Amino acid sequence: MKRIFATQSANLTVQETNRDALRTVSDIPIGGFIPEHLSQWATISAFLPDVPAVELDLNQNGGLYGKVTIHQSVEIELTEKDEERYLPSALFIKQDGNSDVCVFDLSKHGWDAVECNYFPDSKTKSFDVECVKCGAEKFEPRISWLGYQVSDEGLPSATDSIKYRNSFDSISIDIKCLSCGTNENILNEETA
Repeated sequence: MKRIFATQSANLTVQETNRDALRTVSDIPIGGFIPEHLSQWATISAFLPDVPAVELDLNQNGGLYGKVTIHQSVEIELTEKDEERYLPSALFIKQDGNSDVCVFDLSKHGWDAVECNYFPDSKTKSFDVECVKCGAEKFEPRISWLGYQVSDEGLPSATDSIKYRNSFDSISIDIKCLSCGTNENILNEETA
């Protein structure tokens, strides 16, 4: 009888541990893996539990659309004009009639800035982005990759998805032209 009870107790512990593990998008609690500064607009459109990583659409509450401004360190030396499109340290959206919305800023977002209080201390220059195909200036941003290092072993937990929501270790942002529909990856950054 003791042997059966010990086995049942061990199984309950495994079940309870697995119950908190995230396997699908529907397992993620509200706010999990969505950085707080984007929570007004973000919904998770894809989840890779083994990484873990998510993709975020920014179309809730009227969506996040507008003119894209990127900031780049003045210390970066470029050889071709178009190279600067892929080396921003910050990306902002200017919505019609509203102030700038920061989608990502290396000095404020991600693991190093949040968990380590480390951020690059450099001056930046800013410029507006134009569509590579038609030259239009209004876009819809999308987080095409938001990676996390929240668990040492196994699947991420619901608790960690909330606790570390602002502490992502990598990010990739795409922008879709609102005039011609051209999609471009505009930012890739390691933040840990």
